[in-house]
Amino acid sequence: MRTRSAALALVLAALAGGAHAERLQTGGLPVSNNLMIGTNVAAGMGNQAQQQIIAAQTGNPMGPQGFPLVSNNTQVSTNVAAGINNRASQSVVGLQGGGPMVGLDFSGRGPLVTTRVGVATNVAAGLNNRADQAILSQQR
Repeated sequence: MRTRSAALALVLAALAGGAHAERLQTGGLPVSNNLMIGTNVAAGMGNQAQQQIIAAQTGNPMGPQGFPLVSNNTQVSTNVAAGINNRASQSVVGLQGGGPMVGLDFSGRGPLVTTRVGVATNVAAGLNNRADQAILSQQR
């Protein structure tokens, strides 16, 4: 009986050894979601709105496990001058990166899926309105 218990303990210890522990992940899929929303509105009569944004988004390593499985980077910029005699000015500098891509061997060198989205909306509606928008966006 003792021999069987000792053998079972050895087998369990071998299966639970540190060789597999570095790849163990718990809590679901490792996902990196980055969202930047910039909204600039001059509405009514004779108003001015000015906005300047600098945003950097990356699918950075998430600790000893390396890069996340999925890396999502989204930037949305909206600039609106509506009404009468309004001016809205918006400047946006956006840098998006998702890290290196992983190969088909799933070795953990980077995200398996990388998504980068940039959306810019500029509207001048009404009488004598001006909406100025300058965007510099780099996705790599």
